[in-house]
Amino acid sequence: MTFKTSYLTYRHVGEYVEDFLKKYHSSLKLPIPIEWIIESDLGLHIVPFPNLYKIFSQSGFLSADRTKIFIDEYQYDNFVEKYRFTLAHEIGHFIMHKSLYEGLPFNSEQEFIEYLQSRPTKGKHLSHEFCSYASNELAEPFEVNPVVVEIRIRQESFAEKFKDYYL
Repeated sequence: MTFKTSYLTYRHVGEYVEDFLKKYHSSLKLPIPIEWIIESDLGLHIVPFPNLYKIFSQSGFLSADRTKIFIDEYQYDNFVEKYRFTLAHEIGHFIMHKSLYEGLPFNSEQEFIEYLQSRPTKGKHLSHEFCSYASNELAEPFEVNPVVVEIRIRQESFAEKFKDYYL
């Protein structure tokens, strides 16, 4: 089973973000109260999930019925920046992929978890330790959060693109 969505440019995603902030946090006062928006304005529940990242390599996910955001419990308890980023990312799914979620064949979180467990891994896998080290080294010169760099490393398939350099 695969899920196809249309490719969105950073500019297009930025337009969604601007519209979202106009509707839910027009003052733009920082920090953005993402938890309040999720739970009070959108009516979703934030649910800590033990070992989500360790077992499924997922920091969080939006439930198939779009009523809950499951978040790695360790991240929830210990890494506020990554936690907030994951919440915002999952809200992106909530806003931009409504029609995709309405067509999902899952009837419960358990069915979705079983789907995640059944997926074959693709390509070369970079260890968590390597990604953590690389993201910390690259974050400083780019002046960004290491978590953002780590996400790019994983999502851009850097392991496959640069395998000749580290093998």
